[in-house]
Amino acid sequence: MPTLAPKDDVTQYLVVYPNGKVAIACAALFLVVCFWNTIVTIRLKTYFVGFTALTCLLEAIGYIARRQMLYTPTTACVVISQCMLVITPIFLALVDYIFVGRLLRRCGDQYQSDPRLRIMRPHWVASLFTVSDFLCLLLQGSGAPMLASNSPSRQKMGNHILRLGVFLQIGIFSLFAVFSYLVYLSPALNYRNNRFFRPAFIALLSTFSLMQIRNVFRAIEFVMSRDSVIAKHEAFLYCFDFAPIFLCSLIFTIVHYGNFLKEPAMIACLTEDVEMNGTSDIGDKNSKGIMPAQGAVAVGVQELGQKTTSVPTLQSYPQQQQQQYPNYLQV
Repeated sequence: MPTLAPKDDVTQYLVVYPNGKVAIACAALFLVVCFWNTIVTIRLKTYFVGFTALTCLLEAIGYIARRQMLYTPTTACVVISQCMLVITPIFLALVDYIFVGRLLRRCGDQYQSDPRLRIMRPHWVASLFTVSDFLCLLLQGSGAPMLASNSPSRQKMGNHILRLGVFLQIGIFSLFAVFSYLVYLSPALNYRNNRFFRPAFIALLSTFSLMQIRNVFRAIEFVMSRDSVIAKHEAFLYCFDFAPIFLCSLIFTIVHYGNFLKEPAMIACLTEDVEMNGTSDIGDKNSKGIMPAQGAVAVGVQELGQKTTSVPTLQSYPQQQQQQYPNYLQV
């Protein structure tokens, strides 16, 4: 078994002496979710959600490097640990960015009837927020290695750069949250009244909240000195960094966005509002919330001023697809 390095050698790089068992347990949990998410993503062929598996893999490497500091405390180990744990959660945000862009795109040009969304284009959503995220990635990537420097001035500069990157990420993600909420409320897209998409928006809200908690924690950590309570107690790292990122990865795997991007787009956008008694306004009032496919599409098309014949009915889809999504028209 490898020999533990002297404690003073380890604390030369890290403020607090790391708990090796907890670090390796965190790495193991991330690797399990990485494997699980990869299998589900390949099965659903929604490959952008694979950023979750990538994040889990890099987080696991970060915690393994943190444990390795107990045996070989070197600059390389601390740089790998800092870069993996500080930078890689940015990839998780890409999953939400791309998903909201896909939700906007799947309804065609209907979003243009909503003045709050008219100026935004579906392909802009992922591109704009992704570029902003990579700017944060570059800032944090250039600042994180400086924290391992022996020069106090370089450590201070690295801390300032990391601080800028984290605060910029908080601002960008807050703007994205506002835009996502507008997409959810938009009457033109009608996602708010469609129970099929409700788990997806709950997952969107949950992951946003968890990632913001983690970002705020990192911002506070970088603002405070190395002698602060946060820096001296490792429990804060696991409560406000490991836990939010792990829960986000778990949510992205369980409520996989690929489940919501394989349906006929027009039917999703033409779903009618739900009455208080849980039945649909279209078709038979005794249908217990199940909307007849032809009636739903026909009425929705009339409201949009289009020809009924231009919209596919459920019967026009293959029998296998009808059996695969029997509850899609349930509102």
